[in-house]
Amino acid sequence: TPNARDMFILLSLAAPCVARLLDHRTHVQPALVDVAVGNDASGLTEKAVLEQIRQYQAANPTFSEESCTKMFETKLKLGGPVPSEQFVKGCTEVCGLVKKVKDYWGSGKMADYACGHINDFGCVWETAERVAPVTGKEVCR
Repeated sequence: TPNARDMFILLSLAAPCVARLLDHRTHVQPALVDVAVGNDASGLTEKAVLEQIRQYQAANPTFSEESCTKMFETKLKLGGPVPSEQFVKGCTEVCGLVKKVKDYWGSGKMADYACGHINDFGCVWETAERVAPVTGKEVCR
């Protein structure tokens, strides 16, 4: 069984590793836009959508409607996640937001607005309810 001296040595060796991990966590880039869907539509506005798109464009030079469409075409073809080299940061997040907008509003001006972005970005989503990804054509009938 380990004695107090062995435990001290073990903790002394582990402490710098734990400190580095904790320090690394404090330098993680915060989420670009945190959109929470509560009891109102305050985060589901044209302004929120445009701001999230703008921030991803600024943070990721490969983020665009074209690159997202290409990524989602691959996702649909594969029936699931795309290979990491084809993944474009921001596409999943923007499509998640515009789907929330569409789901919340259902129909009307804001739903049409969301569907415009869903089509422009070629959005595709994985769901727990079925194996094949859900396409924008299905969401925006």
